[in-house]
Amino acid sequence: MRTGSSVVSQLCRPGRLDPRKARGRILLCQRGRSLRPVDKGAEAKRVGALKMILQNDKQLNTRTADAQVLDSSNIPLDGGSHEGETGQYTYFGKKKPLAAMNNAKTFIPIRPAPRVSAFSSRGPNVILPSILKPDVTAPGQDIVAAYSPAASPTNLDSDDRHFNFNALSGTSMACPHAAGIVGLVKTRHPNWSPAMIKSAIMTTASILDNTNRLIEDEQDGRVATPFHYGTGYVKPNIAIDPGLVYDLKTSDYLNLLCFSAYEDRIIEAINYNRPYKCPRSYRLEDFNYPSITLPFLGVKPVNVTRIVTNVGAPGTYTVNVKPPRGFKVVVVPTTLTFQRTNQKKSYMVILQATRLAQTSKPSFGELTWTDGKHRVRSPIVIPQHAKMAV
Repeated sequence: MRTGSSVVSQLCRPGRLDPRKARGRILLCQRGRSLRPVDKGAEAKRVGALKMILQNDKQLNTRTADAQVLDSSNIPLDGGSHEGETGQYTYFGKKKPLAAMNNAKTFIPIRPAPRVSAFSSRGPNVILPSILKPDVTAPGQDIVAAYSPAASPTNLDSDDRHFNFNALSGTSMACPHAAGIVGLVKTRHPNWSPAMIKSAIMTTASILDNTNRLIEDEQDGRVATPFHYGTGYVKPNIAIDPGLVYDLKTSDYLNLLCFSAYEDRIIEAINYNRPYKCPRSYRLEDFNYPSITLPFLGVKPVNVTRIVTNVGAPGTYTVNVKPPRGFKVVVVPTTLTFQRTNQKKSYMVILQATRLAQTSKPSFGELTWTDGKHRVRSPIVIPQHAKMAV
């Protein structure tokens, strides 16, 4: 049941619910973004509710598990028919709705999975639009992780429970997964640079879920884009043997800082307190990153250069391109032959708008090098582009 019609009551803010209306009942609370779900659970327990249903809304639609202080369930927006801006289900509009909650069960495997968490950070990169962000996606939702028994699982003062494990979500969980993959690759390839390791993880990431369909966005159920997952979802076993990598030297990063108008003293501090002379000219398009992003692409063709390093056996790679909608992409050359390991080869990508762009919405494509065994994939992203006719 709901205990009030005001927004603060629907969100179950602490101290705002009426115990006379909630005691002995199942309480319905809207998720929102302004308060932790466990705080809502604590408020439900305070007013004597038996259980709580956490109802998703358009602000945040996620299935994240929470260490609630009372039995709780969650209703996603796509879990039934919803009406209006608040996503209120017709069922809950009845005068005397009845509900019951069974014990929790674990279902494995979940399909489709993975999905981009509704709370995950999204692109585009507002600081440096020419670099795609996020880079890559890693497991970060409902992760069973070690937890200090010195703290309660909710960090609420009223919660006196203590466990050695907890279900956690967020960057705090995705980051150690990514770091673990870095350690795995570094152990196998101790001489690789950080850029090579990062490239291996990015170019081998997948954009397909366990139903072999494109990864979806948990928030709205739509197909996700590189602005949701970067190059894709990490695949550690494949990252160990990527075939080709994009490498970067310290000078490449310093030149990027020069282009970004960093002060000389800051660049010097980053360069181990040594002076660094910025180049007179610099093409950010040629920054040897595993993704290609060209913001504000106009009507004239633009070319970018990339250099790949062969970290596998000798062989020949052939390029396959899926151009962004409304653009033509030409790669020169279309094949790269490597006679030895650590050999480097460069290629050029030429992009040009080909037809009337109906909107200035982002366009996404991809470029993949393959030798029959390896797939070295890079997203091509056009965040915005000028409207033009052929």
